Amino acid sequence: MKTPQLRIIAILFTAAMFFVACKKETKSHEAKPDTVSRLEDKYLKALRILKYDTTGAHILGDGVVVEGDILLELSFLDQVLKDTLLPKDARHAFSSVLLFDNNTNITISLQDDLIQDAATVTALREAIFELNQISNCRLNFMYAGNDAGADIEVHRWFDPGYFALARYPRNGQPGPRIDVNIDLVNTNGTLRTPSQRKLTFVHELGHCVGLRHADWDNIGEAANGSDYDGFPAHAVYVPGTPAGVDPNSVMNSNIGTLGRSWTGFSEWDLYTLHYLFPLLSTSVFENYILGPSTIGGGQNFHFSGALYPCGAYSWRLLDMNDQLIQNFSDVDCGGLEWSYSLAPGQYKLQCYLWGEVPSTWVTKIVTRP
Repeated sequence: MKTPQLRIIAILFTAAMFFVACKKETKSHEAKPDTVSRLEDKYLKALRILKYDTTGAHILGDGVVVEGDILLELSFLDQVLKDTLLPKDARHAFSSVLLFDNNTNITISLQDDLIQDAATVTALREAIFELNQISNCRLNFMYAGNDAGADIEVHRWFDPGYFALARYPRNGQPGPRIDVNIDLVNTNGTLRTPSQRKLTFVHELGHCVGLRHADWDNIGEAANGSDYDGFPAHAVYVPGTPAGVDPNSVMNSNIGTLGRSWTGFSEWDLYTLHYLFPLLSTSVFENYILGPSTIGGGQNFHFSGALYPCGAYSWRLLDMNDQLIQNFSDVDCGGLEWSYSLAPGQYKLQCYLWGEVPSTWVTKIVTRP
């Protein structure tokens, strides 16, 4: 989302708008004689629709290697061909590289000094909570504190032209980075409200999983192109979304400049997320436990990074031989305040997430000195 001093586009899909250096992973896309075959004409057609150079394009496994180092799944190209038969009356769109079907659990962390800014922590946690409230959707977002190994890292930056900037998915994984300027104020000079901050994070996380701006074609954003790393971000229409602007979409480009606050997802936001990320029979929701690894003899506090309504969690304590020590009850909405008389040593603190799909007991090793 961009401030009014510059053009009202939060994320463009040209090289100028992405700030990650190009690193081509050509090794993983090297063609082997036993896996390469000639492209069918229909896939050449799909590549031309997406404006790729088809010179040297070839089948590799279940995908097509194009322009030397870009691998597109055949299933995606089949969908492109299907979409071209639909009337071009849709507005919501997604980027041409999406998450793999087995990519369900997504961790997000705050880097630099953002973990120390309470307003930013709260806004991100609330955005994750709102995204996790979408039923029949396979995406499970988890707050991971300042974990440097998270799927998406949120970094602080100071460009005066943008409230935030996100990257698009690549290689079947979420866009790896969001940059936020927490110092910018609204166009009328007032401070950003908690509700506005939450909406910003919902919007940028939408980009990280592949959502284009809902009004992209109305504001003149390019339908084809790639990000600065060479990863494609071509717009693919979402079948069934109506013509015209969706004024309540969280993915509109002008939510920052208009100073919009969080009011929930629009009908077509939800339609798009259900279309792209339906709940699968193979989906398993994981969790992430935050809190100290070294515990004391008094009260200890741990909480779940997968943010859901109260009553969605079970907690327990095991020894290192998986023998149950304590089941905890009366857990306060994902947060566990607990104490137990323990001998020095290591223990397994576990949390289970109750939701639409099966979960697993996630473990955090804690040490009692």
